[in-house]
Amino acid sequence: MRATDALAVASLHGKGIPTGFISSLGPKFLEDLYAAIEASSSGFGFVCDLGAPVGFIACATNTGALYKEVLKTTGPRLALHVLPRLWRPNVLKHTLQTLFYSGDVGDDLPEAEILSIVVAERLRGRGMGKALMHRAMAAMRGRDIEQVRVAFWSGNHAAQALYQSCGFREARVREHHGLPMSLYVSGVAQAVASLRPAPGSSEALALRAPK
Repeated sequence: MRATDALAVASLHGKGIPTGFISSLGPKFLEDLYAAIEASSSGFGFVCDLGAPVGFIACATNTGALYKEVLKTTGPRLALHVLPRLWRPNVLKHTLQTLFYSGDVGDDLPEAEILSIVVAERLRGRGMGKALMHRAMAAMRGRDIEQVRVAFWSGNHAAQALYQSCGFREARVREHHGLPMSLYVSGVAQAVASLRPAPGSSEALALRAPK
């Protein structure tokens, strides 16, 4: 994923996760957030490009460190996008909870995280999600990371099925924005081995490497 992918990644996020709180902050917030994630020393991602971006995965080697860096470098820009929405109930509270949630998940969970993964609706069910996950886990292994977590709304059964098929297992459920959020964990080495693609699979798609 490159900084120039931020606009397309923001669009994919907004369409793929339309009910998520971050999506409610608007496309410019998402664009600046993903540009900051890619620029961070603790963030990276991959984009699947079939003439145009059709899927992506964004990751953090340390979520707490990532968001601290994002706030330091891009905080004022992000705040400008939030200000017009402050009339909505709990917007500021939920924004801060999102940026600082990493400190509330528990010291026993890994610091590395899959932040988001989206595939264009017309291309789902073809293995692209697993291909993105395989490349992300391989990149985590290259960074000497042993375990990775992922968080998602407990009622999102499609996400649950994807993460379970990729080797993630439930660690706990906690409240986030007043709703139950599931936290799953996977070993990196095991995931890389289990997700290794067969010849000719979606792994052959054009997945842009991280910085």
